Amino acid sequence: MKNWLVTFLGILLSGTLFAQKYVDRKVSLQAEREPLRTVLTELEKQGGFYFSYDSKLLKLDSIVSVRANQQTLRSVLHTLFQERFQFKESGEHLVILPTNYEKYINVTGQVLDDTGPVDFVSVYSKDLLLVTLTDESGLYRLKVKEKILPFTLTFSRLGYKDTSILVTNSHPENIRLQAKDYLLQEVRIQHNPIERSFLSRWFVSKKLRIHSRNITHFFVNTPYQLSLFPGVGTQGRMATKSINKVSLNTTGGYTSGTEGVELSGAFNITRGDVRYVQAAGLFNLVEGEMKGGQFSGAYNYVHGGIKGVQAAGIGNQSSGKGAQLSGLFNKANDLKGFQAAGFFNHSTDFAGLQMAGFMNIVSNSLEGVQVAGFYNQTKELRGVQIGMVNRAKRSSGYSIGLLNLIGNGNANFSLGTSEFLVWNASLKTGNKKLYTILTLGKEWKTEHIWPGVGLGRELTIGKQVTSLLEYVHYMSVKEEDPSYHRFQFMLTYPAHFPLQIMAGPSFTLEPDKHTWGAQAGLAWYFRKKS
Repeated sequence: MKNWLVTFLGILLSGTLFAQKYVDRKVSLQAEREPLRTVLTELEKQGGFYFSYDSKLLKLDSIVSVRANQQTLRSVLHTLFQERFQFKESGEHLVILPTNYEKYINVTGQVLDDTGPVDFVSVYSKDLLLVTLTDESGLYRLKVKEKILPFTLTFSRLGYKDTSILVTNSHPENIRLQAKDYLLQEVRIQHNPIERSFLSRWFVSKKLRIHSRNITHFFVNTPYQLSLFPGVGTQGRMATKSINKVSLNTTGGYTSGTEGVELSGAFNITRGDVRYVQAAGLFNLVEGEMKGGQFSGAYNYVHGGIKGVQAAGIGNQSSGKGAQLSGLFNKANDLKGFQAAGFFNHSTDFAGLQMAGFMNIVSNSLEGVQVAGFYNQTKELRGVQIGMVNRAKRSSGYSIGLLNLIGNGNANFSLGTSEFLVWNASLKTGNKKLYTILTLGKEWKTEHIWPGVGLGRELTIGKQVTSLLEYVHYMSVKEEDPSYHRFQFMLTYPAHFPLQIMAGPSFTLEPDKHTWGAQAGLAWYFRKKS
């Protein structure tokens, strides 16, 4: 045998899978426990050709037995080698080459229970990472390589016990599932916002979502995942049960978790936890926890809570500890950290700094600071509110704005006079710690109208007597008139509820002078004082 010819001949080959000239010739052979080398030599003599092959490819000293009576060479070679090799003709040589062909088989069967066929059963191999679903007749078909037999096949469906069998051929016995028994105290009906969201239902096929619900106790850790679309990638339909170190998704991904980095051109949907970076062109949905950074062009949602940063072009929704940054809105159930949105922030409970271009709302308790371009609201304030309008049902903190509506605070309308103004009408809203003053008065001499805004604090002196410390900045409606700053101290005494008498000294700063004065008047409290 001229083994050195194999490489050269392999390059020149241009024949079909079986050379038509030699493999169709008839040969006769009676070999009983003969070396393979002897058998091949005899076939060469009868066929009028030479075998060429790599010496490492064949074990020439192996003992074989073959009988043929006017059979084609093709048949004899199949008896000797089965389908391990392919044969190509080149001149006077028949070249033996390793075959690239792998035989596949379809493993088929039926899944039943006590009432008949069971549809939507996930049929999968934990080792091969292959999965399929039964149809309405309980039938399934799974394409596998024949050489991997035997392997274990598992059957899972909600409401049934998992069942596993050892597959040794293409037609295993039918499977009968047993219903799973539930104790009443163990039954829990849980809302799954990821599965029920329109984004998940729109971008993830029904079959993948069924597999995810059926297969609850199997997960596989993989170093990486590459996918074009959910179910189309390196993990196939079992991507829904994979936890990846790196996940790169051209369009979108649908996995059980990430322990590293997940990047997608459009979206990422994760049934479990994500650490440490997740970024998508459109949106990220995470059912578990998010630890690290989550970034998207439009929307981020984490059901289990975050410990890190969410940043989105439109909105974020989560709870936990960290920061939410968005161009439009942020929503959180219970967040400790920082919220910043171009328009609107909402949280059930919040501790930290909340900033919005238009409005902040905390449904329950706020411990921290709310800053909004227009409106702040919370049920219980233990911090500071800064906005044009602030509202709190209960407050032990400070509200700074033009209008502060505090449920357990002060709100009164007062009318008085002073050495400077004939009359002065004021609206005061807030609580004892701090209240806002909106005022309007008419000057004695010129009869000009002077609007003003200020802050005040109430101190209790006795059972019925209180003191008011106030600062008011008066602004003239005419450009030629300067504004001035007025500091005033007044004592109040109840006349007849809800009226109170007030009077006291004042100190006024003008651009070129300062003066002492006094004011007096009546205040009508239309909200009970704290």
